[in-house]
Parts: sequence; structure tokens; C-alpha cells
Amino acid sequence: MSVGSGSGSGVALVAVPEADGAAFEVLGESGRLFADSLPFAPNHLSVSRRSDGVVLAGLGDLRLNSSVFRDPDTLEPLRIYADGQVIYDVDKAWDFSIAADGSSFFVHEPLAGDASRLVIHDLDLGVIKEYDLGTTYTPASAYEIGFAARYSLGFGEVIFAPAYADAFGRDVHRFYPVGGRAVRQATGALSNSAHFASSEIGFFADFVDVSPVHMDSTPRVPEEVWRLSRRALDHESGGSAVDVWTRDVSLQGFYGTMELSDEGDWLAVKAWNLTILDAATGEVVFEYPLAGDKEAERRRIANVMGSNMALEQVGDVSSVGFRDKRLLLYRRIGSEIGCSGIRGRDYAECLADLRRAGLFRSVVDVYDMASIELEGQPDFRLQTDPSIQCGSGYALRGLEVSGGSLRYRYVPVATSGGM
Repeated sequence: MSVGSGSGSGVALVAVPEADGAAFEVLGESGRLFADSLPFAPNHLSVSRRSDGVVLAGLGDLRLNSSVFRDPDTLEPLRIYADGQVIYDVDKAWDFSIAADGSSFFVHEPLAGDASRLVIHDLDLGVIKEYDLGTTYTPASAYEIGFAARYSLGFGEVIFAPAYADAFGRDVHRFYPVGGRAVRQATGALSNSAHFASSEIGFFADFVDVSPVHMDSTPRVPEEVWRLSRRALDHESGGSAVDVWTRDVSLQGFYGTMELSDEGDWLAVKAWNLTILDAATGEVVFEYPLAGDKEAERRRIANVMGSNMALEQVGDVSSVGFRDKRLLLYRRIGSEIGCSGIRGRDYAECLADLRRAGLFRSVVDVYDMASIELEGQPDFRLQTDPSIQCGSGYALRGLEVSGGSLRYRYVPVATSGGM
């Protein structure tokens, strides 16, 4: 299951494997929008809705940058639909994405001799743009690509960012425009970590010093002071960068992970603790003890844990995301180690067995970013099923049967309280 965001937040794409491929449906709040069958079982899904109401859905059975291990000569098919009509169909693709506003989609296509090209379909203008990438983005191994392709903030560029080669973002980033102008590039080589929102906006983290450890403080690792900054990049003057803001924060076990919300409002800096900053001003708006101090975590989620919840029921935050102006903290309670090494439908069935036995469950704690406080508690908690989704936003939506058909809607807050 994949869910849309922004203008596409009211649609979902659900695919079900079958003996000789898969069947899928695109659902809206009124029920089924369109459906089809595929001769392959997709492992990458994407869905969005344009401003004119047209719904786009992409489904690919892609080998690279996934947990699928198979011969490199195997087909990697991809189909993209617009309101049920196939508008793109290829037997071999490495990666793809549909802009959240439906304005365009791009495909990273392999060519002969380990070369590749980037194909961008500008749906607003009805223009197809191709970039010959040569061998710059060939697979780093038989199963991985060293660069990850994604849209920039505002969907005006496709960014090829370091993935496995240098996950801290210190390598070269290249920015391929959907519309006019030349290809740009930038690097975070002078910083410990970098995340580019576009060719004109970058966020950087630089180590400053180790902060003093107080007598009553027993962190797992020493807390460190890091200088976070937002910089404006001027490509007309050789790519020089000017600080828009800087902020010193104390982080524990920081490995360089930064994530920007879909609309560019907030920056999440993920270490063992979590810090959320206002991306425009650098103000720290939320802090959370992400790991290490279970008692501190229990105090911070007391309103959704229930009155008699034991300390071991705090669980561990597995991931963090933003969706629909909300912060989502995904938490796993218990252990799923019994399902390690199992994939596909067998993995889903294994997780279901663990949940039925009370050995494992997954929840998401939801915070409203419009009213979030520095040390605030969640607004509500939802039970989730990690075996059926891709993407961080599905938990805020649910599937229901109404009038004999599936519908896609917001999960009622009134029925999603503590557990």
C-alpha cells in the first residue's frame, strides 16, 4: 500500500500479489477510482493526484535499491497510469518517482554498457526531457546503486544524491531540472553532513565540541555540540554559500541523518535523541530522548501508554517522518527477530503470528506540528501494520469497507487513543 501526500493525500494505491502477477486498485474517499492487473508483482509503488484531479499511479518490480536478489539480466518492469490509462511502460528500470503534485514523473533507465539515462516527463507542459548520464550512476554492486534519485523541494529538479557511497551527503550532488536551465552540482565536502533541499537550499551539520557530562547524567555516549546551518547557494557566482541561520544543538550518537518535511517547513536531526527545527528560522521546536533513557521516554508518552503500562512496553522508535503537518514517531514494542531473513508474504504472516502471540506490535505516536511543544506529548497513538506499507504516511489513513467496496479515509482520532 502506498499513499499520496499534499494534493494527493486523499488517494491510496493497494497492490495484492497473485499467482501470475498482481492486481491493484487506486482508492479515494468515495471508493475505487481505477484498477488493473499486472504480469508482475510490484515492490515499488507511488501515487499522486494533479491539481486537475487526474490520479497518477506507478508500479515497478525493481531489483536495485531493494531487498530483491536476482540475476542482473532479469526484467525490471515499470508501469505508470493516469486515471487508469497506461502512459509509460518499460521492461527495465532502475528507479522512478512521481512528483507529489502530479506535475511530472522521472525514470532512471539502464542503457547498454552499464550506462544510464534520466527521463523526465513534464506533464504540465507535455514535454519529455532526457539526460545522458553515461556511467556516472552505474550499480555499485550487483544489487545496489551508489546514488539515490529524488525530487527537490517544489519538484523543479531531480537530485542524484549519495546513497551508499557517502550517506552523510558529503559527496557530489547533481541537480537535473524538470524545465529549462543547465544541470547544476554542489557538494557537502566541507561539512560533516549535508542535506540539499534543492540546488539553492542546503542544510549542513558541523562538529563543534564535546559538551560537559554532568554528575547526574549517564548517557550511553558523550553528548556532542553540533552546529546546524541553512545555507543559500548562489550558482551564478561559482556556487558560493551564505548562511541563512546557524544553531548549536546537543546531540547524542549523531551519525549525520537529517530529514526535511515534504513541504520544507521542518528539519529533523536524528541521533539517539531527536531534534526538530523550524527550517526557515533554525528555532528548535521539539526535542525527544530517542533512545537510552526509557524512563524519560515513558514520561514523554504517558498520555498514550495507559495507566498501568510497564517500562518494557515503551519500545524503540524505529523511524521518524512527517505527513499532513504532523510528526510521526514509529515505535516497535517487543521483538520481531523471529522473522529476520523472511521476505514477502511469509514475512507478513510471521509478523501476524508474533502479534497474535503478544510478542510484537508496532504503533505510531502522532504530534500536530501546528501546536507542538518543546517537550510535548503525542496528540494520539495509532496501531499500525508494518508489513503492508511503503512510506511514512499510511498510518494517518485507513481502509474500510463501505457499500461493498473499499474506501480510503482518515483514521478517526476519537477511536485511536492510548493502548
